[in-house]
Amino acid sequence: MSIQIISTGGDEEPSDHEADGEPDEVASALDVREFEVPVSMHGWRLDRALAVTMPEFSRSYLQQLIEDGAVVWRETAARKPAAKVSVGDGVRIELRPTAQAMAFVAQPMALDVVHEDDD
Repeated sequence: MSIQIISTGGDEEPSDHEADGEPDEVASALDVREFEVPVSMHGWRLDRALAVTMPEFSRSYLQQLIEDGAVVWRETAARKPAAKVSVGDGVRIELRPTAQAMAFVAQPMALDVVHEDDD
């Protein structure tokens, strides 16, 4: 089973935010992956096949992406996590940042260093 990362953002057309000089955080955080369903996953639910293929993401997150239309399966947007996949089916998924991930933005701040060593 191999997964090919197609894009990690930056290749899309500029959004309205980028035209104003602001980077579009959603577009820059977009990660698109494609894979072909192997024989070992024939007959599995689509959400289960995605969860096994991409174990770094929760199954509920992947189910939400399916329901939002971010998963293209058999050349159409998949809408049902329980759809059964077949060997050789092509799956393309746009991994979008969650609202929770977008809520936290790193900010510079002053820190008082109490102890520092080489380790």
